[in-house]
Amino acid sequence: MGRAGISLVVLGAWALLGCDEEQAAGQSAADAGGRACVESSLAAQCPEGTSAILGAQAVTACEGSVSGLVEDAVGQAAGQCYGAGSCRVVCRFAVPCRCGVAAITPDGVECASCDGAASCGNDVCEGGETPENCPVDCGAVCEPGETRCDGPTLESCDLRGRWERLACPEGEICSVDEGPAACVRDLDIIGGGDGGVTDGGPRPIDGRLVEGEGTWPPAESAAQDLPVLDNLDERVSLRLPLLTDGVNREDTPIARAMRRIGTGGRVRFWRYQALAGRFEGIGRTGRIHLDQAGSPIPWQVPVLGDYPPVTGEEACAGLDACGAGFDGCLAAAAETSPTYLACATFQLTEDCARLPDLPMLCPNVDDAELRRDAEAGVLRYPEGVEVDPSLPIRERLFDGLTVVDLAAEVVHRTTAPAPYSVVQARPRGDGEGGVAVATAGQDHVVLRWGLGDERAMAALPRAGEAPDLRAVRPDGQVVVLALNRSGDPALDGGLSVWNLAEGQWISSIRPPVGAQTIGTHVAWFSLDNRHLVFDVDGRLLEVWDLQAEQRTAILDYGDEAPPALVALAPNGRTLAIARQVEVTVQIDLFDLQAGGRLAGFSDRGRLLVQDLWSMAFTEDGNGLTIAGFTRDQELWLAVLGL
Repeated sequence: MGRAGISLVVLGAWALLGCDEEQAAGQSAADAGGRACVESSLAAQCPEGTSAILGAQAVTACEGSVSGLVEDAVGQAAGQCYGAGSCRVVCRFAVPCRCGVAAITPDGVECASCDGAASCGNDVCEGGETPENCPVDCGAVCEPGETRCDGPTLESCDLRGRWERLACPEGEICSVDEGPAACVRDLDIIGGGDGGVTDGGPRPIDGRLVEGEGTWPPAESAAQDLPVLDNLDERVSLRLPLLTDGVNREDTPIARAMRRIGTGGRVRFWRYQALAGRFEGIGRTGRIHLDQAGSPIPWQVPVLGDYPPVTGEEACAGLDACGAGFDGCLAAAAETSPTYLACATFQLTEDCARLPDLPMLCPNVDDAELRRDAEAGVLRYPEGVEVDPSLPIRERLFDGLTVVDLAAEVVHRTTAPAPYSVVQARPRGDGEGGVAVATAGQDHVVLRWGLGDERAMAALPRAGEAPDLRAVRPDGQVVVLALNRSGDPALDGGLSVWNLAEGQWISSIRPPVGAQTIGTHVAWFSLDNRHLVFDVDGRLLEVWDLQAEQRTAILDYGDEAPPALVALAPNGRTLAIARQVEVTVQIDLFDLQAGGRLAGFSDRGRLLVQDLWSMAFTEDGNGLTIAGFTRDQELWLAVLGL
């Protein structure tokens, strides 16, 4: 992590929504009185082996559920709803239940038997049918990725080698005139020329883009000049047991290390640092390093016995010598431990840039804990700092308005203007700040801040419905919001783009005809500060150049399952999508500029991955790290590409 252009990991950690934690998990919906809900309590209701979906997506899914069961596009039971009102969670099953659910317990989900339900020869691969026992329904008939036209409708060959129909957006038809079959503008229906090339009048694009009064703020690209990864060859694959055996079920050393710094005993974000040749796991209260064989790399953490004796006065004198200020230090020193003072003095003599009230290498713990952590490869954050890694982008961890700089080992804190409390936060793609949604009763604002700001600046005040923050432009000047009950048809049901500096609405993108949602699973700004990529009903991606006001690409990954994980390379143009189709892990690479698929990876079910945890590019953009949890109680770490 020693070079300036390193790929940062931004972990957008959401501040928890309001209710008292003493409230029973089963009664977490309490917004009727103006209170929000504790997302951690909602998620805790999900059975083992399921994954929690929260927020607006959960509310929408639960509204269409039957007796709490959420069905997928083909009628399979895909999840269970809990909560009420706007306080909802969907516990998504790892594998949908085609014939319904027999039982749901804290230990997992039991699908109902499908004996007698499947019928070989009905042109549907289902109920235990395979290419071997029912080739007429499950056998391949085309090459994955191949496309063709059936009249005006586009057909694409999915990963099973079967044709599937993809309805073209309104105003487009399937055509092979300019190469492989694709949806193109139907000039007999849509007039006005290509989007972005008009006479200056209204510029609707396929009837889906609505212009507002705001302007597009200029910005330079934040993308790094790095090559495009064009392969997903499996270079490293580790399966690390988390239990010593199936009888005693004792934690292994790696499991114990994860338990010290991870929520629920799990460190759910991992990345491979190519320059250092090691894996790094980032947890709620610290991080851990493993070598390429999966063994912990001990930290060179000084312990109390390595320090000379120190008094509070000596520590404060060292602080004053660094120019950080003497006032208040003695009072703070009197309340801290000798270990803390020793760490402060040691770091001051080593590097005056490291403030003693933010030591990353010396948390306020006793000598024995320091030694145990060092041997296990665990480095904990300063006491009282917790983050929830969920949106990896760069080298800083975000939790509301608190930022942990992993490289500099410094904590930055920014406050929200009173009386607002942060309920949703996203980092900027350049790592220099973030954007958040904050509420005070029924009043809501969008906050914008940089790392050096003491107080965040508020914009876009609203009353009633809280906006759902979907994406942030890397420079933090533009945000994408989702609204459903604003009363403005130009804003509701789609994605609205806003200029934060001016506080103005720039434009909105509506779902295509026949689609229900956009940007629910994926909504991401490219590092060039102008392209937005989002999903349509979780089955394909659209790429829009918002500055030119036109769609530039449709990326089809097949609709067997929506994206579980998304990662954007530091070059700003390579997008990775990971999906879980039953027990098969499928990863696809796309080029956002060229609009095509670069490479794919499938484990073909051999790993029995139960839950995908994280995915991140290496700092040089030449590799992809994927992490997950297997049915054999193992941590799976893999590096693809390189």
